[in-house]
Amino acid sequence: MSITQPHLSREIFQMELCRLTPSQLCISAEKLARVNRWFRGNPDNLQTPLPVKRLAGRLLLTDGHTRCAAAWQAGVERVPCAWDLDDLDWAAYAADISLCAEAGVTSVAQLARRVVSPAEYKAQWLDLCDQLYQQSCYQALRQRDDLLFFTNRPLPPPPEAFRLSAEPGGAREMCRLLLGDAVVACGCIEKFSYAFWEIARLQACPEALPFLLAALTNRVVSRGKTALFRARPGDDATLRLLAQCGYEKLY
Repeated sequence: MSITQPHLSREIFQMELCRLTPSQLCISAEKLARVNRWFRGNPDNLQTPLPVKRLAGRLLLTDGHTRCAAAWQAGVERVPCAWDLDDLDWAAYAADISLCAEAGVTSVAQLARRVVSPAEYKAQWLDLCDQLYQQSCYQALRQRDDLLFFTNRPLPPPPEAFRLSAEPGGAREMCRLLLGDAVVACGCIEKFSYAFWEIARLQACPEALPFLLAALTNRVVSRGKTALFRARPGDDATLRLLAQCGYEKLY
């Protein structure tokens, strides 16, 4: 979502195009035609590194989407990349990841198939970006006083004696962890976006808390979503638990 040339690290590395995640829904046919003329006239121009950032376990493109689409269409497999050093609005980029995933745009190959007219590009992407900051997905992903953590990986399940009971809902699932017939912990899964589901409102004794977190995390990850968890700075017990469970800072 940057509109100026990103500030890049001096480290330049080659990366397979198939490993890059777009943060843009479509490509303008007009801009792609210009890039193709430039690219075919001087292929060495492709040596300008593409800006990338690690976000939510993905290698995210922060700019250069049209160049990537042109390279993919030309059969290029690897491109030079460099780390984007700018302090950008990462909540907006995380929201972009969710928007793109919902539309099925999770790779450069899929992005390169979504070439639209300039008018459609404005309606389908630029206008959507203008509206993004009012959407609940962006508001939920903003890091205010809390720290946001994520994982895409399943955790070791709780012992067999424990059972998770869930009440599926629209935007929220209420869950209970049972030991036999007794409820020993409860919490919920907030589905505020397509790609990110947040584990929240946990109520458990210290002994049952790791089992509840594992059960809820596995429920989220098994559905192909990224699990999020909020923690307060200074809450050392929660921060230790998240680290033990493989959660990492989202930003």
